Amino acid sequence: MKKSITILLSIVLYWTSNAHENNIINIHFEVKQFEKLNLIIVLPEIQADGRRNKASIAGISENGTDWIFNFPDSLYNKHLYTKIEVPATSDTLDELVGFININGNDTLLAGNYCFSRGISHINAVYSGTKSFQMLNIDPVTHIGYFKTVIQDRFLISAPSDKQLLASIEAMGSGYSRPTILESIAYQKQLIQYENLTKKYPDSHFLSYELSSNLNAYKSKADIQRIFDCFSSEIKQSYYSRRTSDFLDSRNTQFDYTTFENSILPVWDTDKTEPIVQDTSKYNLIVFSASWCGPCHALIPELKKIYTNYKDHLILTYVSMDEQRTLKDWSTLVRKENILWRSLLAKDNLKVIQDKYCARGIPQMILVYPGGKMAEILDVRLDKDYEKLLELRKL
Repeated sequence: MKKSITILLSIVLYWTSNAHENNIINIHFEVKQFEKLNLIIVLPEIQADGRRNKASIAGISENGTDWIFNFPDSLYNKHLYTKIEVPATSDTLDELVGFININGNDTLLAGNYCFSRGISHINAVYSGTKSFQMLNIDPVTHIGYFKTVIQDRFLISAPSDKQLLASIEAMGSGYSRPTILESIAYQKQLIQYENLTKKYPDSHFLSYELSSNLNAYKSKADIQRIFDCFSSEIKQSYYSRRTSDFLDSRNTQFDYTTFENSILPVWDTDKTEPIVQDTSKYNLIVFSASWCGPCHALIPELKKIYTNYKDHLILTYVSMDEQRTLKDWSTLVRKENILWRSLLAKDNLKVIQDKYCARGIPQMILVYPGGKMAEILDVRLDKDYEKLLELRKL
């Protein structure tokens, strides 16, 4: 036992002396033991096969209960989140560690989370194991398949790693994922997001979540309310700068005074056309892709809109497919007998995503006659579909 303590102590002392280069996570798991654990650090870059880059860090433990994870600080600024997993033994089974926190009357759970920069100490009490089925989409074949997920859940409580606590509260409460269907609920959510950000003003996870869901809000002013609650230090971080750049930018979905057109290739010819080609009518622009399940489900509704409103509304697809999936898009258009215009973002995906805030699809923008006024909408929502009914009366 003395030898084990000496080895672990020497590891901790070494990593402590290199704290500026490494982040050290110490977790004591009560009741349940593990033979192997990996810390998975998810990064924003996309690999050639369509999957996100990940760094896998093997944990160190001599008793299966006390674990140390060490990862270089160079990964911290841009990492999206982390998760802890038991190394896979099957292609159809994942075993992950989830963390629980009791907040008032709510039991909040997170399977993705962040830890504090530097050295972190966490005591996690085993509360049970749950298994469920999760649908996965292969990024290459775009074929869906189910995996069994086993989640070992551990309770943590304050005082503990504040970054981890912030992650749990954010995931458990749906931080920065507002419901815009009902105005009163939306305003309550904004207050909830403000309060959580004030509680954890230095949270990397909250900063990332806000920057990733900018198109979910009704206005820049709503985003600014939440962003103002972050500390000065976190406002200078990678993801907060992305939010501040968005707030300072023009020609986004929240700047309704001007719609900035773009010239894109037509899906089945060598020609290029502006997204809004005829400014004398309303234009409904739908950002879609061959690999997007919700986009496929939207096709019947779009066919109804095309048939019922084509006299005064121009419907246009903008495909967000990459070069390697363009054939899938062509197959989809032909198979579904799509009659409305279809353009390709293929060589300008990042530009189009940023310009029209089309990071999440399907995304829809209604451009008014004259091409100067535009607004985001979602025809799957009754209130937005009714807006199209009103347009026909004008």
